[in-house]
Amino acid sequence: MDIHLLNALGITNCALFRCHSNDDIECLTSDLGWLHGVVLLDDQRRLVKSDIPSLFLTDFFIDANEVWQGDAAFTLSSGFWTERINDTELRLEALAINSGAQSRYLVIKNVEDEFNDKRKTLQAARELLLSHHEIVGQHEYIRHKLNDVLRKNNRLQRLVPPIQQAIYDLDTGVVIIDAKGHLVLDNKAAHRLLVCNSTTPSSTRIDELLNILDASQSFLPSLIKKKAPWQGEVFWQPVGSFNAWLQLTIHPVLQGTQLTHWVYLFTDITHIHNKREKVLSASGMDSLTNVASRGIFLNTVR
Repeated sequence: MDIHLLNALGITNCALFRCHSNDDIECLTSDLGWLHGVVLLDDQRRLVKSDIPSLFLTDFFIDANEVWQGDAAFTLSSGFWTERINDTELRLEALAINSGAQSRYLVIKNVEDEFNDKRKTLQAARELLLSHHEIVGQHEYIRHKLNDVLRKNNRLQRLVPPIQQAIYDLDTGVVIIDAKGHLVLDNKAAHRLLVCNSTTPSSTRIDELLNILDASQSFLPSLIKKKAPWQGEVFWQPVGSFNAWLQLTIHPVLQGTQLTHWVYLFTDITHIHNKREKVLSASGMDSLTNVASRGIFLNTVR
């Protein structure tokens, strides 16, 4: 292994050491300014192991020695750590490498770029989570408000025009169906998201959505029995040219134990799914299975 190989692997800002023995560790790379705050080198560019400025690296050597003394090929990573040197923060990672062919190496990497990329990925993940929680919270608020209105106005006789207009103008899709399956009320957002028209009303689209969910015949009755809503995500493709991920809430409205209405709420979360795929890809996870990719698996077990 040499610096040219490390460069080919994309490990460019690093120091490479050959371990002739536990106490004879030779630096093979040219001088790096940031390295002086992490290790000390003697006149022969040997690492002065008895006087290592970095306490973290000192602890790492305890495990690294076991790797170098073994016979099996193995690479141990320290993980990222931070060193403060002259008011400058360094993001570093150390690798103890046993090639399995009587070759032992130490690599100390300056991973500032990788650290920043990971921080951006984590920030994107936090924003993603907050966006999803905000949508779920909106559904919960609307569900409670509609539940109160419908329980007080069983036949919507006193659902005055301002309330109807407020529902119609919501960005969240709303479909209200009575206990017999007849459409009571929907809004323009539901028409847009469900792709409704004069021949395909929102009540028909609701049946199609339930089929997509592969809901059993006991699904809706179970919600009535539990007096609880259901929330989830569904991939919706009613026509060939339109598809979207929908956040869906299904809520039974009850008078005592008697069902009066079903309330369906929809929000387009396609942008969240697209961002989620980017975050998973950046973090080394497979976007389809949410399982660690082959690359991250190999990095973990190497």
